[in-house]
Amino acid sequence: GSTWRPTPEQALLLQACLLPDAEAREALHAWAGLAGCRHLDSATRRLLPLVWSRRRHWPPSEAAADAALAAVLPEVKRTWLDNHRRLQAANGLAERLADAGVPLLLVKGLPLALQAYGDLGLRPMGDVDLVVPYSQVQQGLQVLDAAGWRPLPTPLKHSSSDGGEAVLPAWALRPRPLQAFDDLFLRVRHSHGFRHPSGLEADLHWFVFQGHCDPGVDDALWSGATALAPLNRAAGSHPSPLLLVPDPADHLLLLLSHAARWDVVPAVRWLADAALLLRAAPGLDWDRLRLEARRRRLQALVAPMLALLQEQARAPVPAELVRELAAERLSRRERLLAPAQPGSPDWRGGVEELRYLHRRWRRLRQGSEAGGPVPDFTRFVCHVLGAPHPRELNRYAMAELGRRLGRDRTDRTNRNVSPEG
Repeated sequence: GSTWRPTPEQALLLQACLLPDAEAREALHAWAGLAGCRHLDSATRRLLPLVWSRRRHWPPSEAAADAALAAVLPEVKRTWLDNHRRLQAANGLAERLADAGVPLLLVKGLPLALQAYGDLGLRPMGDVDLVVPYSQVQQGLQVLDAAGWRPLPTPLKHSSSDGGEAVLPAWALRPRPLQAFDDLFLRVRHSHGFRHPSGLEADLHWFVFQGHCDPGVDDALWSGATALAPLNRAAGSHPSPLLLVPDPADHLLLLLSHAARWDVVPAVRWLADAALLLRAAPGLDWDRLRLEARRRRLQALVAPMLALLQEQARAPVPAELVRELAAERLSRRERLLAPAQPGSPDWRGGVEELRYLHRRWRRLRQGSEAGGPVPDFTRFVCHVLGAPHPRELNRYAMAELGRRLGRDRTDRTNRNVSPEG
């Protein structure tokens, strides 16, 4: 199921983050009554720094809420330091890339912390998201390599147990070789992870939206990008004038598209990200968002998310836009051509991923767009996923299918068992 809808407890915490003071305090009081001293999940914990930043300006409140927030200050300080290191790394890469004639765009966490949150300590993140143009990705890869950034292993989607421990074959734990970033790979995946010896991680994008991997698809986004530095609201932070950020309408659409996909850690923080971005960009171009959602065939995906943003955060989302997008229906051909949509780690998610890979393979074969011969489908999938041989891929696929079918049966059994059972 979807992971972007908040639970009742998370909804209260989001209201404590985003509503006016009196209502926010009531929401925090209600949340403390529900949550008590129970263990907080990772998605909820990601909201606590923002709640803490508001709570510190209010008079004494609930003991339960104060107990939950008492341990947040050290986390805020640690996040501030880590994000400053990420910003310094991004500044350095922007200069190196500029020397190679490659522009650098930042998306998601780091620019949101600067532009929307106004404090690098309030937006925890695991990495920094860097974007270079597809036409210059090879130069970008060389710059990252020269700066000490090394590729991480090629990720296999949803290959994890219920406890989050990776269930992966040995070959999936090996870093992807730099020479394997050829056009066959670049035209299927939109990004890849890199790690620096300092411990920092970055996600390098050559396409901005997952599943939208055709040359030219991001041209309008690049032409609408602007410098991040004049938009920075975080005291003591100094983004390079070379760093770019998307137009707020494009950035909001990206946040919605990214959050809508299933993740092992629920993406409920997107509501805070989106609401604060709208406050920082009150003149957001809704027509631009509407046209881009249509062009990328994301209408049905983003309509309920915009409605929830309007409801939960009282964000100024035009009601007629939500109705218009919700009323639109994709044609059969558009549904077939649409990128892989949100999936869960059951057998349906695996089929969905396989269908996406097959569409990309057919497109590359039909147009000979990969700049060279395209192998048969099995070897193509091996190359994209980093499998050394079809035998290894088939072994993994059968084991993963069995695991997912087992999980699906377990989930259905649990849903059919009464609370007393």
